[in-house]
Amino acid sequence: ALSPTGDNSKMRCKFANTIVAPDPAVIIDGRVQDPVEFAGGKILCTAPAVDMAGAATKVVSVGVCMIGVDCVYTGPAAQASTVIQTLPLIHHFTNNLVFQHYAIPMMQTITPSLGPQGGGTSITVRGIGFFDSPLLRCKYDLGHISSGSNVRFVSTTEVVCVTPPITRGEYGMELTFNGQQYAGGCGNTGICTFKSYEDPVITGVSPKGGITTGGTFLSINVLSSVSGYLGLKCKFKAQRSTDAARLASENLLLETA
Repeated sequence: ALSPTGDNSKMRCKFANTIVAPDPAVIIDGRVQDPVEFAGGKILCTAPAVDMAGAATKVVSVGVCMIGVDCVYTGPAAQASTVIQTLPLIHHFTNNLVFQHYAIPMMQTITPSLGPQGGGTSITVRGIGFFDSPLLRCKYDLGHISSGSNVRFVSTTEVVCVTPPITRGEYGMELTFNGQQYAGGCGNTGICTFKSYEDPVITGVSPKGGITTGGTFLSINVLSSVSGYLGLKCKFKAQRSTDAARLASENLLLETA
């Protein structure tokens, strides 16, 4: 995997007609991030910036070469020519690899924006520039990620994420399509906030009955606070199928213990 000189200084990566060479002077986030490296048995190539010309995606060929400036042919274009040229079509780069450039996706809304800390909430993420990818992930923080069957690409404007068990709190939810860069956030804040809460434990309800036309106010006692819960709702349902049939026929309100 090393170049003929015994190091990696002659290693090159090629994206379409753009050749990326090693540059140990590149500093990102306070550390050296050479755009071409060899580490852990892998060649690491940093994709260059590209002009998308208004397109949402752009697929290019990718290759690697280990002989430095000789990776691309420089010489006469024809046998009798005395003009020295660099001819990108004549090269020593590997073939049959492709890379997809894409415009930065934008998240616009997430619904619902909160769910229980036990997980299992299906969040519909709407935005622009989405596409299907085997590396599609929803991230809530470094330790909480939805992946695999818990992420579903629906369309270029919609992705559905099912939350994992997540510690109670507020998180800036993000989408990634390549496992590295993340989609922009919601609105002017740039952050799509998801709130994980502890399911309230109901300890009492008063009153336990009311007239069939509705309008009865119930006082519900809980162990944990529910202040600040957006979209708080109460659900009324029959306890058993036989109860439901009886209630429907007799227009009665079921009282629960």
